[in-house]
Amino acid sequence: MPDAAAAQSRRLRPPAVRLPPPGVVLAALLLLAGALILYAGRHLTFFYDEWNFILDRRGGSVDTYLGAHNGHPVLFAVIVYKLLFATVGLSHYTPYRVVTVALHLLCAALLYALVRRRLGPWLALAPTTLLLFMGTAYEDLLWPFQIGLLASVAGGLGALLCLERRDRRGDVAAAALLLWSLTGSAVGVPFLVACAVTLIAQRGAWSRLWVVAAPAAIFALWYLGWGVSEQITSDGVLGAPRYVADAAAGALAGITPA
Repeated sequence: MPDAAAAQSRRLRPPAVRLPPPGVVLAALLLLAGALILYAGRHLTFFYDEWNFILDRRGGSVDTYLGAHNGHPVLFAVIVYKLLFATVGLSHYTPYRVVTVALHLLCAALLYALVRRRLGPWLALAPTTLLLFMGTAYEDLLWPFQIGLLASVAGGLGALLCLERRDRRGDVAAAALLLWSLTGSAVGVPFLVACAVTLIAQRGAWSRLWVVAAPAAIFALWYLGWGVSEQITSDGVLGAPRYVADAAAGALAGITPA
């Protein structure tokens, strides 16, 4: 009788719901985000700052590659655009957008890898999803000119991830990724600082500070040669805290659905 009752109880119990592995969920989110971004911008074409690259970044001089754009280094974007000019020309805009989407998905995957070690594989999907779909800031994902900013974020996240290895290969990779981040835009500078803080917080890591010192020195040389485009004024210095606060508020609003 007890065995029959137990069997009857098992038959009445609803079947357990088996969730897919978090890696499968992440892959599905990446594919969905990429498809949505490509679809949303299907009718777009070259716009605004991109014409600066098309018209004013011709030739192969040092200034063409290292000249600042709105105070930012844009070496990575210049190289990508020149390669696309030479291969697909200006008749097709989709290849430019594919680069943007690929970098955005790379940023999301790197964020997931970084956060997963702290929150676990399931909870790490939450911030990754926020980054993937961007809320009211989604317009930035439709414009290929933003590949410089995306490269800075991808390089910075990758560097932070490599530093967690705490070995020679990880340090070399982190330095290379930080340099890549700094060739995309000045957004790489906060990641440089974050990596320096991470190294200092790790026990016995002072001998590894070359990981941030080498990219920082190269960025400083670029800044002295090509990055000083505006005078530093007292109003600018005093207004910096408010600017940072406004930027943080804008970033928070950007990942929050309207």
